[in-house]
Amino acid sequence: MLDYNATKAAIRAGYSVRSAKQIANEILTKHDVTERIAEYQKEKNEAFQLNAQEVLNRLSRIAERDLAKDSDKIRALELLGKHFQLFTDTLVIQEPSAKGAVIELPAKDAVA
Repeated sequence: MLDYNATKAAIRAGYSVRSAKQIANEILTKHDVTERIAEYQKEKNEAFQLNAQEVLNRLSRIAERDLAKDSDKIRALELLGKHFQLFTDTLVIQEPSAKGAVIELPAKDAVA
């Protein structure tokens, strides 16, 4: 959970660089691991007390003002939007019955 990179986490856990990617993939297929990751992300987002809708609301309000004065705020909101996966080019569908498998599809309105 330090950097949201399973391969790096496997290396930090002591696996070799050569086998870390495979081990990470195997670990991420375990139901209890994917459940804990989702739980952690939910807790983190709730503790942050800002949700995706609030990010969009703030962006809308800023868009109506002089942008030259709000570039730092826009950048911060952009980063928050990325955290909440508001601006992704792929649609991620996680099927519980697929034992943690994640399917990524191009988003309908993705910009190439």
